[in-house]
Amino acid sequence: LRSLGFFDSNNDYQNSSGVNVFSSLYFRGSYGISKNLEIGAGVSTRLDVLNVGAKLFILGTEQFGLSAIGGFNSDINSGSRLLSSLDKQFVLGLASHYIFSEEFSINANFQFQDMREYDGFDFIFSTEGGYYINEYIIGIFGVTWSSFSNSKLDGSSLFSLYPGFVVERNNFLIVFQTQFDLFGKNIPSNTGVSVSLTQLID
Repeated sequence: LRSLGFFDSNNDYQNSSGVNVFSSLYFRGSYGISKNLEIGAGVSTRLDVLNVGAKLFILGTEQFGLSAIGGFNSDINSGSRLLSSLDKQFVLGLASHYIFSEEFSINANFQFQDMREYDGFDFIFSTEGGYYINEYIIGIFGVTWSSFSNSKLDGSSLFSLYPGFVVERNNFLIVFQTQFDLFGKNIPSNTGVSVSLTQLID
């Protein structure tokens, strides 16, 4: 991620005095306990945040499905590394998908996040569409809107676009995706790129 400025309290973009660059390598694993329940956990190489979550399929068909999601993000940047002593951000939400055709589908999720020691909660909505360009390449385009009441600055929000593409093979995916923060309030403005590899282990 690269930040050249920020969105102020009037939703106007302001240039910053310097360029902030952030990079990280992140590992995540998930396991299907049953046909309807999946659990997962992730941590970055910076060893500053631990993410633990689960997804439970509620209802639907192969064409349309709805799942409940939940978990927590914990700050592990402390000497003790004990979960009981960490600042936690609890996450609850819904995830869904809809398949329009063999070539085109969309997914969406709604998340409520509540951090200990803050009043109120954060709300995040994201949706993404994917279209098969050919047998192995999927074009993707995502949109995310975030509202941060837990921020130390009141009324922080952000709207971002995430275009990219996926290379899909029999048992793995490689995702190339970019990020463009279009507008927001009381928050840095970033551009960035991510590359993700997902490997299926039977």
